[in-house]
Amino acid sequence: MLSEPPVVRAVLRCKDLTELFDTTPDLCGADTDISRLVRDGDDNDVRVFWHELGGQPPLPEMPSGSRDELCAVALHRFSALI
Repeated sequence: MLSEPPVVRAVLRCKDLTELFDTTPDLCGADTDISRLVRDGDDNDVRVFWHELGGQPPLPEMPSGSRDELCAVALHRFSALI
């Protein structure tokens, strides 16, 4: 039985967010391609993860979230959280 291929979605990093608003052309003079960061109109979820820190600030050596830890949250619920 064949299984469906996994859906791969880009995770927005700080560098990506900066590039999203960068209006300078690339080295070839073309506009920066942000299509990988623009989602489909029907996809209204954000992906979040969290780590239990026990009341302590996060340490630089802590691992970042992995794809297995991402959880889809409706955009309107996420907006209410932040």
